[in-house]
Amino acid sequence: LFVLWDGAFSYASKINPTADDIAKYEMFVEAAVEAHVAYGCNVTPKVHLMWKHVAGQMKLPGGLGQKREDWVEKLHQIK
Repeated sequence: LFVLWDGAFSYASKINPTADDIAKYEMFVEAAVEAHVAYGCNVTPKVHLMWKHVAGQMKLPGGLGQKREDWVEKLHQIK
């Protein structure tokens, strides 16, 4: 389950994703949600967003990779 989510987040984080990247993202997220539910986990708002909205947003200029704020989290960890 965690490997599937890791794959989905990895593709969702790409800058300027290709159509192939988006297709692979969709494959990972569908499998992740299926396993998530099979384990009895709830479909939380974050799961819903990943499942139903991220692929469309990946098609926007630059994709979602440019819009992440990992750099802010890294700065918090350094201090």
